[in-house]
Amino acid sequence: MVETGVDDRLEASREQAIERGLEQLIGIMTGEYQGLDEDHPAYGMLAEAERHLEGYRYTRLNGELGVELRFDASSIKAELGEREVAVWGRHRRPLLVWAFADFNGQRVMLSDRHTGYTVEQLEVVEALRTQARERGLPLLFPLLDWQDRRSLGYADVWGGFTQNIREASERYGGAAVISVGLRRTSTGAWRGHWTAILGEESIAYRSGPGALDEVIGDALDLIGQRFVERYAAIPGDPEGRRMEVVILGIEGLEDYVAMQRRLRQIAGVDAVNIRRVEGRRAMLELVLSHNMDLVLEDLDDLPQLLVEPLPSVDFGEEAGRVVRAYRWRGDR
Repeated sequence: MVETGVDDRLEASREQAIERGLEQLIGIMTGEYQGLDEDHPAYGMLAEAERHLEGYRYTRLNGELGVELRFDASSIKAELGEREVAVWGRHRRPLLVWAFADFNGQRVMLSDRHTGYTVEQLEVVEALRTQARERGLPLLFPLLDWQDRRSLGYADVWGGFTQNIREASERYGGAAVISVGLRRTSTGAWRGHWTAILGEESIAYRSGPGALDEVIGDALDLIGQRFVERYAAIPGDPEGRRMEVVILGIEGLEDYVAMQRRLRQIAGVDAVNIRRVEGRRAMLELVLSHNMDLVLEDLDDLPQLLVEPLPSVDFGEEAGRVVRAYRWRGDR
């Protein structure tokens, strides 16, 4: 479902809204959050946007006339595949976000679970949620219990101390983490220091000074595009239906047999091929019939597997498609 503003209920205005809505949806799927350039492979889809429309209804959007648009995601993905455009699927694991804000010297750890925030603090939380939702980035805020507050502070996030951020995130098990320290200047403008962690990789970004939505949106554009680059695949492409994972802690033949049997039971895994073995670790190729994001979600939830950072010592050129590393914990 996509919402967009519309001037009136006339057909011409509705057609323009449908085109904008499709462009917004394609942007979420491909990381083109600021719209499609004319030379983008998917730009031609906008001229026939209604072909992908399943339904619409008029509504109120921020007090103004708007329209809710329901598109056929399957047909959009199919055409993007024909145009060889890589797509990050809609089944996305939550991105753990550590958010701190400095309000005139008062530093606060933020969460969507907490009550008792001031109006200013709630505005920051809502801005984070809204800007992430517009880009299809599912945020998971921490519990903010005693352990979280002891593990990480404003200085860790503002300074981009990735090791501290990684250690604080371990209890949540996710492979993708975003941290942000926001500070309002004396002029009222905001600045943000951001860190995104994907396995062993980390990227740092500074946004602002500017309005709160702008400072958050600029950073999430960059971070979201990086996630798309990492996880996207061309729909229908056989190469996009294969992925490699590394399994650590394999003790012997019994573990290999149990591990392969368990992986084949995952929905969407058609075959498990051992590509290479080095000591107690193996690189496996999984042949998929489902979206890779869905399969990864199920793998991450297996009690027999513990998500690990990607090994610092790789398998050479063959490691280019490795997307996740796990430690085998036994067939339980």
